[in-house]
Amino acid sequence: MPINTAVLALVLIFIPGILCYGVAASLASERTRDSTTIFLQIFMYGVTSHVVLAAANALHPGMTGRLGVTLDDIALLNPSATEKSAVRPAPIGIASAIGIVLGLMVTLNSNHRLLIRFCRLIRITRRFSDADVWSLLLSSYDTDNWVTVRHKERGHIYQRYVRSFSAGKKDREMVLELVQVFSLDTAEKVGEIPILCLAFKRDDLVLEFGVNPRSVGYSRGDR
Repeated sequence: MPINTAVLALVLIFIPGILCYGVAASLASERTRDSTTIFLQIFMYGVTSHVVLAAANALHPGMTGRLGVTLDDIALLNPSATEKSAVRPAPIGIASAIGIVLGLMVTLNSNHRLLIRFCRLIRITRRFSDADVWSLLLSSYDTDNWVTVRHKERGHIYQRYVRSFSAGKKDREMVLELVQVFSLDTAEKVGEIPILCLAFKRDDLVLEFGVNPRSVGYSRGDR
C-alpha cells in the first residue's frame, strides 16, 4: 500500500479518537496537557472505540451486520485486510459515533470525578475529587455559599453569596452577588455592590465559610 494511502487509512482509523478527544476537551474541566499526552489520549480513545465496536460485533453480529459491519471490516483489528482493500466507511462511521459517546462519558467522569468518588467510597484512596482545595471548598455540600473574603492587597472585606468561581490552577476569579464591603483595618462598612467579580492571586486572600445547614448527616467520604 502506498505511503500516502497508509497515512490516510491511519487518519480514518483514528477519527473516533479525534472526535472523542474533541468532545472531552470542549466540555470537560480545563486541564493543561502536552502534545505527547494528547496524542496518547487520541490513540487510546480511537483504539477503545474500535474495541467496543468489535465487542458489539461479537455479542450481536446480526445487529452490526445489518449496519454493514463485520469483524473483518474493522481495519484497526485487521490491518492485513487494509493493505488489500480500501478502508470501509461503515465501521469508521459507527466507531466515530461510539467515540462521541465515549467523549461524553469521559466528560462526565472528569467534571464529576466519578472514579475518585468511587475509590473514596470503597476506601482505596483519601484523595479528594476536586482539582484543589479551592474547588473542594467552593463546591462542597458541607459549606454554605455565603462567604467572607478578606482581600489583603485591596484592604477590603467582601461578604455575601458566591454565584460562580473559576477552577484550575490559574489566578482565582469569583463572582459575588449582593455584596457588602468593609474596611479590612477598621471593619467599617464602606459600600454595597449588586454583583462583584474578584480576580486575585492564589495567596492574596483568606476565605471564611459558614456551615451549610443542609449538610447535616452528609459524609465527606461521599464526595
